[in-house]
Amino acid sequence: MDKTAPHAALLLERMDRGQTLDRDAYLSLSGWPEAERLGEQIVALRRARGDRPIGWKIGLTNASVWPRLGIDRPLWGRLYDRTVTLLDAPRATLALAGLSLPRIEPEIVFGLAHSPASDAPADLLAATAWIAHGFEIVHTPYPGWQSSPYDSHAAQGMHAALIVGPRLRPQQLAQTSASLIERLAQFQIAMSVAGGSSWPGTGSAVLGSPLLSLGRFVRELAQRGQRLGSGEMITTGTLTDAQALTEPGVWTTRIEGLALPGLELTVR
Repeated sequence: MDKTAPHAALLLERMDRGQTLDRDAYLSLSGWPEAERLGEQIVALRRARGDRPIGWKIGLTNASVWPRLGIDRPLWGRLYDRTVTLLDAPRATLALAGLSLPRIEPEIVFGLAHSPASDAPADLLAATAWIAHGFEIVHTPYPGWQSSPYDSHAAQGMHAALIVGPRLRPQQLAQTSASLIERLAQFQIAMSVAGGSSWPGTGSAVLGSPLLSLGRFVRELAQRGQRLGSGEMITTGTLTDAQALTEPGVWTTRIEGLALPGLELTVR
């Protein structure tokens, strides 16, 4: 019997309720294949109840931590129609209720017009319908965020919600693909909470740039006989250190070097 099958239902239930697992309910995962199988079982359970996958999140995109974690690749999970919010204006609200130890991550999101011809940066941009700045909200079914990369992958990359700001065509961000490729690697971002701290970041923090993060994911899918398709969106990893959402507040971002608007998120 596949030992991951009953654990998939338990893991999904805890994530749905914003609750953590009992420590004696942990399933010891042996590596990426088992983690991917468990993640796929959760996707199947969500499809069966009517959740529609509309894209992907990429996580663990800070390669400098990979040696410490004993890994050599990022993780990923699915985005769903009920977990993604598309904004026309750069302001939104978020309720903390129903989330387990949530964290906020500023990211760059790509929306695809069609499947990329390859993982080359120019081909990725040619396949891109729009680029946006967003906040991904992650939460965890594991007490105190004590989990391995395999646990995190199995839990759909800890995805809870994605709030996507105004979407711009690549041509609105730079006159040439070469210029946009450079800007995506070099832009600066700062995330702040009202009355509190500010955290800096840059495009290069996610595997060299959000575009390179997307390219790495295209390669990972190709190794599994899969391809990204028309209409899918991909959020490419946090640009700053993820921050805990422990109380109500107003979170904002400011971007320099890339003509995407910053966001304002009121957390309640």
